[in-house]
Amino acid sequence: MDTSDTTGLSGNADAAAVSGEQTFPKKKKPGRNDPCPCGSGKKYKKCHYPQYG
Repeated sequence: MDTSDTTGLSGNADAAAVSGEQTFPKKKKPGRNDPCPCGSGKKYKKCHYPQYG
């Protein structure tokens, strides 16, 4: 088998992966008066804001 013919092979596989990579929007932090994302029904500021804010 002759391995000297590298026609069609990319020397940089990472470049191909980056060009086809999808980007996702960053998740927005909830506001202080928004419902808590944990599902408790409380406002974020009364539930998890003291832990993360």
